[in-house]
Order: sequence, then C-alpha cells, then structure tokens
Amino acid sequence: KSLHSTNPVFVRISDTIKKYLEPQTVAQIQFYIDKTTTIRYNLTANKKATLGVYCQKSKPPTLTRFDFLHIFDGSKQTTMRIRRSVTINSSALPVSDIYDRVTVSFNQHMNEGLWYLTVLNDGYNREEVVLTM
Repeated sequence: KSLHSTNPVFVRISDTIKKYLEPQTVAQIQFYIDKTTTIRYNLTANKKATLGVYCQKSKPPTLTRFDFLHIFDGSKQTTMRIRRSVTINSSALPVSDIYDRVTVSFNQHMNEGLWYLTVLNDGYNREEVVLTM
C-alpha cells in the first residue's frame, strides 16, 4: 500500500478536515509548525473503521518510515469520558461514542517545521473521517 496521495492539502493548526476515504486509500495533509509544541489530534470515524494515522517531518511518511503512527480501530475502542483533571500523554484515548461513531484523541510533541500527515483507510468500506488538530 502506498501512503502517497496525488494532492496533499495544506492546512493550519486548529483546522478541521473532513474527508471521505474509499477502501485502501489515503488522504494526505501538510501543515507547518512555527515553534515546537504539543498538538492535540481528535479523529472521528465509524466504530468499524480501521485507520492508520502516519506523520513525518519534512517528507511524506511511508509504511515503514514515519515519526509517529497511531492506529484507529473503532471496534477495539471502549467508551470513556475524560475528566478535565486528567493529564493526557501521546497515547490514544477514546473520548466519545455517539451512535456509530467514535472519537479518539491523542497528543503529540512536535518540532518546528513542515509536517506531512497521512490517514490510511485500511478497511473494506468507504469511511467518513474527521480530523481536528
């Protein structure tokens, strides 16, 4: 499987990206971080979706070369609520379960520079994916 799409979309931090991904396809975005920071990602998709979120600085990630990878397997997520007093690190943590959709959040420490993030639909169904950074 290739993680490269033909036209990466450039976004800003705090944008919400909504994409429909066909089975075994990817969506790729680029964004620039002007100073080292921690970014919170919220990924929402169908409970049955199987997605990979790959990210790499300076160039598009591949299946074997990436700076970080988070797996979204909606069927293995459990419903949890996060208390405001809880500190969250870079591990994935489900935060809501509304109807047939699940939102998973994770924090990632990221250095200054141009970043490429790719979402891979590794399932067999078309999926609506919403990513907020």
